[in-house]
Amino acid sequence: MLLNGERLLNLSAADLAAWNPGDPLPRACPVNPPAPLDAALTSALLAADPGLEASYRNLDARAERGGAPADDDYGARLHCKDAPGLVDHWNQQLERRQAEQDLDLLRLQLLEVEQECERQFLASREADRTVRWQRQLSQQAGDQLQRYGALMQQLLGLQARLL
Repeated sequence: MLLNGERLLNLSAADLAAWNPGDPLPRACPVNPPAPLDAALTSALLAADPGLEASYRNLDARAERGGAPADDDYGARLHCKDAPGLVDHWNQQLERRQAEQDLDLLRLQLLEVEQECERQFLASREADRTVRWQRQLSQQAGDQLQRYGALMQQLLGLQARLL
């Protein structure tokens, strides 16, 4: 079974979930008018290779359309008669691309911040280990000083008795 992807995109999520491949499409799927920029680019492709339109029409005529008529006016649908619409669509594409680039940059910055946070976390954990180790050494040194002080007092006491 052949399916026209453009027609398939007209189905809702519920339609697609209920549809089984091999069965007819659940409803008629007419084709939508293309965006002005898409139409202009496709027209240029068709002008470069006129056989493409005939191939498209042949495939669409054999494809499952859910009862919608074949797309016999494909070339006519593509003629861009709306120059301001074409410019607006072009500008929207540029804005979308700029927004995607901005989002990519933000993601990269977020990744860098996450990596820096991870480095800081690991450094602080290492510093914490060092501080604990130094405290332990200080505690041991303090304990040894107390024992040394006690030994010194015993020594002084013994010296006092001997003298």
